[in-house]
Amino acid sequence: MKAQEFFEKQFSEGFFYSGRHKKNLKELFALIRVPEAPVILDIGFGEPSELIFLNETFAGSTVVGLDIYEKKMKGITHGLREFNRIRVFRGDINALEFEEEYFNAIFSFNSFYFSRSAESVLAAILGSLKRKGVFALELDFYSGHKSRNQAVYDKYNIEYNTCQADHLLENMKNLRFIDTGHYISSQGNLFIYGYKK
Repeated sequence: MKAQEFFEKQFSEGFFYSGRHKKNLKELFALIRVPEAPVILDIGFGEPSELIFLNETFAGSTVVGLDIYEKKMKGITHGLREFNRIRVFRGDINALEFEEEYFNAIFSFNSFYFSRSAESVLAAILGSLKRKGVFALELDFYSGHKSRNQAVYDKYNIEYNTCQADHLLENMKNLRFIDTGHYISSQGNLFIYGYKK
């Protein structure tokens, strides 16, 4: 089963977004530097409440959500119509096409394992970041750590890559991300981050 088909069927409020996820994001945002009134890209946002949380967390922000939904995108767009600083688009992590140096922050929460080539996706992300912009990703499963989502993907034969922190950090450094780092959240998720020079 393709990831898009799975998520079109399984999407529901709370499928990914829960108090646990919100706690993880609060920990991350206390650690990283995001400028005032940022333009943010959330790759694989999963559900609208994540975009709303980002918009509320970063005052004056403009949030762009990108996900593979096709059938549900119209409903998601309609549900967000009262939030004039949130936009959603259909897209794929493997085909990021945004203006050069457009975003102050790019996030990928539990979606980076759908990248077919970490190097090319990271290069596209770096190109879309403004100078001193931050990229951060969250993985709820990674080399040596399993999660409920991984078991679900295995059950439905959804293709994914098990990410390794060292490999991703090495790729980021090779692309000239600076101040890179990683940590395991209090909930057990792996976070990796870095900034554009």
